[in-house]
Amino acid sequence: MTSPPTLSVNRTAVQWSPVCGRYLVAKGATRGHGLLIEELPFAVGPKCNGPVVCLGCYEPDPDPEEELCSECGWPLCAECAQQADNAHFQLECRELKDARARFFRLPSGSSHCPQLDCIMPLRVLLAKEGESGAMGQRGGTHGAPQGGAPEGRGCLACGSR
Repeated sequence: MTSPPTLSVNRTAVQWSPVCGRYLVAKGATRGHGLLIEELPFAVGPKCNGPVVCLGCYEPDPDPEEELCSECGWPLCAECAQQADNAHFQLECRELKDARARFFRLPSGSSHCPQLDCIMPLRVLLAKEGESGAMGQRGGTHGAPQGGAPEGRGCLACGSR
């Protein structure tokens, strides 16, 4: 999460056939094991049933006594707490605070934190709500609807038909 996002790569095209429906093809000659498509994720969050991690940088095991967000009380390392533009402040902090959703420390010896399992779905929902239909744009159809006719609307994100 600390590396800056890169530009998307797409060396593919979507085609349609009445037999196969939609399928992806390379736009040109490619080398073996070459990169054809790379896209940024719609949302990023802690893994399911993982350890306690900082919600800003995902570093494991922030000190549960000292490293909590001063606003909502969920795990946030001291370094991320000083950055106003970290993912936690931009996304779920206000929602967790408004809902009075408390973070409970894990019992000693426990390494899995099921409380953090709600963060990724929450971030997806907040992104969908906050980006004026970004799910419709980024999650749009590539060409015809599956099993449908080729006169589909096309992809809203890349303009392919």
